[in-house]
Amino acid sequence: MLEGFVTAGVGVLLAVGAWGLYAGRFDVRGGRGQLFVDDVAYLTRADLREPSRLLDASKAANLVIAALETLLLVIATVTVVAVAARTNPAPWFLAVAAVGVLVGGYLVCRGVYVRLGFAVPEPARTVNAFGAGFERVAGTDAAADFTAIHDAMGRTRGTGDSDAATAAVLAAARADVDPDALRDWAADSGLASPASVDARIEDLASAGLLDRDAFALPDDRLATADPDDVAAVATTAIA
Repeated sequence: MLEGFVTAGVGVLLAVGAWGLYAGRFDVRGGRGQLFVDDVAYLTRADLREPSRLLDASKAANLVIAALETLLLVIATVTVVAVAARTNPAPWFLAVAAVGVLVGGYLVCRGVYVRLGFAVPEPARTVNAFGAGFERVAGTDAAADFTAIHDAMGRTRGTGDSDAATAAVLAAARADVDPDALRDWAADSGLASPASVDARIEDLASAGLLDRDAFALPDDRLATADPDDVAAVATTAIA
């Protein structure tokens, strides 16, 4: 009976992990029905400015789901250990159960990691693909601007990490792209949700780098500056 319970528990764990993989939660930028990084349950500066945001249903839902997924992993692990200690199962069964817990645990932990808002590094090939898509929305010059600002932000931070959504907002503002078109493209391409784009716009506006109403850089020097200079100012202002 205990072995049947272990089999069912590991099966559920693997199913939950597989769903997370299918839903795209290995990548904060998109996936089929995935919640984006700015929609997850973690404290942001925008939440501190507007505490009512903490009551947002998506934040509460993500916390609950992350807690349940973690609890499932703990229960599955404890059950396998208990069965191994008390019933002396066949070696093959124990090996299969252990592998199932390890694989399912990795997938579930990876999903929880993204749900709680921890950043996932952006592969260069993905950024290049976004640049190609951005070209169709904003033109060749804006697409080159997007890629240059993105890469420069990574160099400025000194870690190689960057923020494609912020780079897209800056490039779009410099190219007079309609913000609604930017939101639609970001969501369709999997770069960021509309909420993520709005959060970047809010951060840049609060730092004085973006005119929210005109959706343009208020400083003419930044509007025409080298992408490296724009990235340096933005990284410093919204770090």
